Amino acid sequence: MASLLAQCRVCHRRSEVQIGMVSHGDWNLDSFWIRSKSGIVRAAELYNVSAYPLNPTIFDPADNAIAVTNAAANFSLIGTTIVEMATVGNAVLNITQSKRAAVVAYNAGDSLISSLGVMNFVGQPEYTAAFKVGVTLAREGKVKAACIQHEAGNIALIERCNGVNDGIKSVTPGASSTAMAVDGTSISAIDATINNALDTILGLDAIVTLGTDVAMRAIQAVQARGRSSTIGIATFDISVELCSAIAQGKALFAIDQQEFIQTFTTVQLLKLYHMTGGMQLATKLLLSGPSVVRLANVQRKLCQLDPTRSGCTNPSPSSITIAIAATGSWTGTDSFHQQAKYGALAAAREHGTALRFIDTNLFDLQALASLIQTTINDRVSALVIPVPSIGAGQNFASLIDAAAAHTIPVVTWATGTVRGSDRVQNGSALMHIGQNETTSGMLLGARLNALVPAGSQVLCLTQELGSDDMPLKCAGIQAALNMGRTVVAAGLGGSALPLAVSVRNVVQSVVDIQTALAAFPRVAAIVYPSAEAAKMVLSATTRSLSSVVVAGYGMSSEVAESILSGRIAFTVDEQPYLQAYMAVASLSLYLTDGYILQNPLLETGPRIIDPSTLATAVCRADTTRDPSAECPACPAKCGAAGVAGGGICLDSGACACRPGWLLGPDHDCTVRDPGLTYISAQSGVAVALMGITGLAMASTLAVTAFIVVYRTDPTIKATSWAISIVMQAGVLAVLTSVFLAVGEPTPAVCAARPFLLAVGFATVIGFLVAKTWRVYLLFNTVKLRGRKITDVQVVAWGCAVALVSVTIWVAWVATDPPVPTNIFIAEGLTNVVCKSRGGAESAFEALLIAYSVVLILVGAALGFVTRTVIARFNESRPIGLIMYNLIALAAIGIPLAASSTSNLMLWFVVQTVVTLLGCISTQLLLFAPKIMAILKLKNPSRGAGGENSTALKTQTASTFGIGKAPAPPATMGSWRGQPGIRKRTTSRGISDPGLHDSSTFDTMYLHAPARVLRSRLDSLTAVWFPALVTFMGDPAVPMVAVFDTSAQGKLGVVVDLSQALVSVVEMEPGTISAAAAAAAASSSGQATSGKDTAAAASGSSGMAFAPVQVGSSAVGESTDTVGSLTTQVAGIINLRTMMGQAVYIQFSNPAQFNLWTAQLTKACGFSTRPSHSGSKDKDKDKESDGPHVSAAKVGRTRQFSGGLGDGAPGVDSIRE
Repeated sequence: MASLLAQCRVCHRRSEVQIGMVSHGDWNLDSFWIRSKSGIVRAAELYNVSAYPLNPTIFDPADNAIAVTNAAANFSLIGTTIVEMATVGNAVLNITQSKRAAVVAYNAGDSLISSLGVMNFVGQPEYTAAFKVGVTLAREGKVKAACIQHEAGNIALIERCNGVNDGIKSVTPGASSTAMAVDGTSISAIDATINNALDTILGLDAIVTLGTDVAMRAIQAVQARGRSSTIGIATFDISVELCSAIAQGKALFAIDQQEFIQTFTTVQLLKLYHMTGGMQLATKLLLSGPSVVRLANVQRKLCQLDPTRSGCTNPSPSSITIAIAATGSWTGTDSFHQQAKYGALAAAREHGTALRFIDTNLFDLQALASLIQTTINDRVSALVIPVPSIGAGQNFASLIDAAAAHTIPVVTWATGTVRGSDRVQNGSALMHIGQNETTSGMLLGARLNALVPAGSQVLCLTQELGSDDMPLKCAGIQAALNMGRTVVAAGLGGSALPLAVSVRNVVQSVVDIQTALAAFPRVAAIVYPSAEAAKMVLSATTRSLSSVVVAGYGMSSEVAESILSGRIAFTVDEQPYLQAYMAVASLSLYLTDGYILQNPLLETGPRIIDPSTLATAVCRADTTRDPSAECPACPAKCGAAGVAGGGICLDSGACACRPGWLLGPDHDCTVRDPGLTYISAQSGVAVALMGITGLAMASTLAVTAFIVVYRTDPTIKATSWAISIVMQAGVLAVLTSVFLAVGEPTPAVCAARPFLLAVGFATVIGFLVAKTWRVYLLFNTVKLRGRKITDVQVVAWGCAVALVSVTIWVAWVATDPPVPTNIFIAEGLTNVVCKSRGGAESAFEALLIAYSVVLILVGAALGFVTRTVIARFNESRPIGLIMYNLIALAAIGIPLAASSTSNLMLWFVVQTVVTLLGCISTQLLLFAPKIMAILKLKNPSRGAGGENSTALKTQTASTFGIGKAPAPPATMGSWRGQPGIRKRTTSRGISDPGLHDSSTFDTMYLHAPARVLRSRLDSLTAVWFPALVTFMGDPAVPMVAVFDTSAQGKLGVVVDLSQALVSVVEMEPGTISAAAAAAAASSSGQATSGKDTAAAASGSSGMAFAPVQVGSSAVGESTDTVGSLTTQVAGIINLRTMMGQAVYIQFSNPAQFNLWTAQLTKACGFSTRPSHSGSKDKDKDKESDGPHVSAAKVGRTRQFSGGLGDGAPGVDSIRE
């Protein structure tokens, strides 16, 4: 129900009533059309609506059809004449079928309306009126007539001439009327045709004209011939001149079709249709005539035509009081009379007349009859009464006669259609408005035939005893029922009257209905008499009787809901609003202007409302609301013609501006809309980008939490975790600026957004530069300088860097702050952006951008000069990637953003994407390797090379084509437990190797089988690595390259020795390692056994092992073949990165091992071999978090050791 009511308007506005009135004649030339036009003007003034007379330049059906079509393009309400079917009729049909407009036809086309879908026709049936003319002429003794048809092709005029001929013959056989066509626009042609008739038609004794102007020419022609005494003039339509001619005996009579009321009623009906949300009369043919005007009544018609004539009175509306009586209560909850009262009040308000409501507040017909008689005695101006009974003491028909005796015009309504229409016929009443009870009952009964089984019964209820209304309807139902279906006689005491229910005793009425249902088990349907009675029926029909069909009379919200739910099959809407409105409006017009429709019965129903038609009637279901309630007035200029911008008047009374206009000081749309545009929070693009930004902020918070949790881990500790937290805060500030770009800017937002961007960026890059500056001061490439720099100092440097941005921002805000500013782009498009009133934003933005670029360049330079510092404290490669990334994003983003200032959405997308890419890539490059390294060390089985790793790739040297390598040793710790093994370690931090397609002077090429383990992060960093090498490349960087047999001719892995952990394990002469044993077993295909074999087979260390030979291309020695592999091992070299990649190099030749050891030691930054001093225990002590180099051999130890003392940011000592 709610969805149906959502389409309903709660009020309407008269200014919306724009009516196009199309005619086939000229509104300003012909006296008939001049009077017709006066009906349009009178109705438009009275009802405060707009109606526009339209007509073709000449009478032409084709032009008339064009005028109708054009009217439909400009009006939703149309009144038109329909002179013929082929052109005008089809034009009207196209309009009604497409529902482009509501159409009421008038004057011409009554015989065509049934097939054209028009609402109503207002006029007189042309043939019927003409037939009456012929009969009247015959009774005047006329037998030979000429009918002058002044509009060729006009179907209405053709029917008139045919009717005259048939009418005269019907009285006098052998009499005739000759039709003569003429061009009515030519006076000479008219005169010639009339004279021709006078000359050629023998025995001519009557001339019938079809318009007053032609009639006056005929009178002149007859008088000129001296034949006035023998030739009578009769005509259609009237005028003051013609009525004067009738009064002087120059014309016999005229047929008055009341052209005034034709156009007046057309405007009235279209206004009602719009203001009530679709109400329309059920009577299709509204009769404006025929009314014969002859000598006996011509003076009355003259006063009607010219109220200023001497002796004519024209009462003012304010002096008129119309009494309207009801069988129910005007003030109670009776839905019928509530709606009727709204209609009566609306009509009286429009016509300016007063109302007197008569009721007994109870259903007491005798008391009501007495009140009506009192009103008649009071000489009320007019009377509207029902005719529910003609019984003793309540004979309402006699009341009509009593009113007529006092010259009180009466219109009957609601009940008593037959008796009311009878009084119209005898002249006591003007018309009856309502519905024919018997016809309505027959329509309802016919619907029930399809809903109830044959042989079943229908229980028909009446509202109150004494009224003939429902008994007549029940009789009509019985007349329509067939196949043994009958209306049950359930009246009290077994009477044949319908069972009566009463709103005064609802409980008893429900019991009576249930008693009747029990007494008549074959009842399959119940017919209720009103919406109030429908509630009683629904209460009486329990679930066991849910199969009983419920239908009846009356409409209300409850009835509509029951139809929608299926509890009521259908209801008959009698439109009580329309009944009372038409009664009061008709009497008001009759008293002030002398016009009234000639219909004995004006029907407002029956209108069947069922589920298929409920949607069109539901808006009128709320009987507590005035259907024609007017909306509050809008500002005077809102929607006014000729006013710039115009506007649309809303039902609330507000003025809604059309695109391009804004409300002005008078609350009307007179101010040109600049088309203010900003990034709306409802935009799909904005929502998506804000969602991604939210995810980025969540990941930043997750990284922050990770840093806090693992702040004691050496990897995090070495990067100064507190400083990393501050950098995360800077990232969050930059990301927050995205949200401030959405929505209508405010002064606070305009000031805050550049602050977050500039200070957040300066915080991230500034603290990164400060950290790198500390590394530079401490190591100055690779040399320790004996300084100690604390985190407090680094924080101070970072804050100083950020303070510069803050200072620039403060200066900006203090001197010329950015504020919301409207920037005109084009007509109807103005961007709302943040700009300084004095234009200082360009200078300050350029200053902030320049400062940011300086920070990026300084960071890049520091990353370059510190690239050889131990990786644990060195972030040169991530810094290089970050700086490269920011430079690339700036190079792309700044020009794009600058070129898209006129397109705010594109500008927002560019800035947001650049911001997101910058923040996310910085986080990934700076913190992702550390996080992954920590997680791998915490869970080796899930790291690279682990049993479950999905990133494992086995690579072998292309030179020797060696197959799959054997498994690695168990752990580094297990090496210590093996007899005869010493460990010498050269460690230089953490890094991620990438692909490199060129060699340098210090690169050593390894031609040997190797198993290389990769992490998933390699696929991300590999894209950036070639650019990094180009940007940061240095021939002095020592590297080891391992060939990849899966990609011939290309290096598979390049290990930067300055960024790798290098372990050199020196074996005692003659020692056979577990690794060698495993390699031998794998090579020979025999299984190994014992403790060493078990250690070699384990893969839990997350490392990969491969027996290798040193190639001559690297060290100038001959290359052994794979077949010469032996279990005698001189030493093993392990190249391992903290990303999980590991390469093991096994040497059987001590000379080769010593040469490689020397080369690696040199490559790692130390020019001398360590002495053979120290002990095994001292070697263990040197396994610290800081960079160090140690060499050990059985029986002698030499050691150089440098450390950072538990990961502190300064150098505590240099031990030797």
